[in-house]
Amino acid sequence: MGAEKNLTRRVRAWLDEKVGWHMKVAGGPLQRRGIPDIVGCHAGRFFAIELKAPNGRTTLSQEVEIARLIEAGARVCVARTLAEVQQFFSAEAES
Repeated sequence: MGAEKNLTRRVRAWLDEKVGWHMKVAGGPLQRRGIPDIVGCHAGRFFAIELKAPNGRTTLSQEVEIARLIEAGARVCVARTLAEVQQFFSAEAES
């Protein structure tokens, strides 16, 4: 199993237990490019998470969509580890 796929599985299991509603965004040729891998709602606020392998980088289309989501008020993170996702939600709880 690839690093990003393994990370996705671990993050989704943690989200199931700790956060609540979320979904994996299906990719493919007919889908809009750049949408983050996981979207959901937590504590009444939309969030999006782009998951990357340890050396992975966001594409231009991902950067554009992330900027649009942030401008619309969403919380967004790019994460390479489960700990980064956990920190993302921990920071939300503190604000």
